[in-house]
Amino acid sequence: MSEADLQRAAVEWLRLVLGRHYLIGHSANEGKRSRTAGGILKAQGMQPGTPDITITGRRFAAYIELKMPGRKLSPTQEAFRDECGRKGVPWHLCYSLGQIEQFVLLLGIAKRRGSALRAVPPDRLREVDRATDTPGRYQPDLGPVVP
Repeated sequence: MSEADLQRAAVEWLRLVLGRHYLIGHSANEGKRSRTAGGILKAQGMQPGTPDITITGRRFAAYIELKMPGRKLSPTQEAFRDECGRKGVPWHLCYSLGQIEQFVLLLGIAKRRGSALRAVPPDRLREVDRATDTPGRYQPDLGPVVP
């Protein structure tokens, strides 16, 4: 399985589980470009190091960077991860669909119902946050999710 295969499977699974309440997207940030083309894209808002998958909902965003086992983050990916940590934005490096499942469960945007995962509507998450008087469910210093 290649990283592109993992990406396709991850997006398909996330849309199946979360698609009713969340948008799942990919930033086509990879690939070689001429210096001119890169400058144009940067001026248009392309952010170096943007993760492979973005999950967004009402007042919610999270990022997932996908890698094959043994592959490491680039310096721009590390910088993006660190910036997310400073701003309290959920970001996680995943090597498998199982790790993605653990991440969305950790975020609280999905929960188990029987053998399947179901999305938690964004409005319900805000109600839970208000009830517990917490700014969010994600703690950026939890460390990596283990398969």
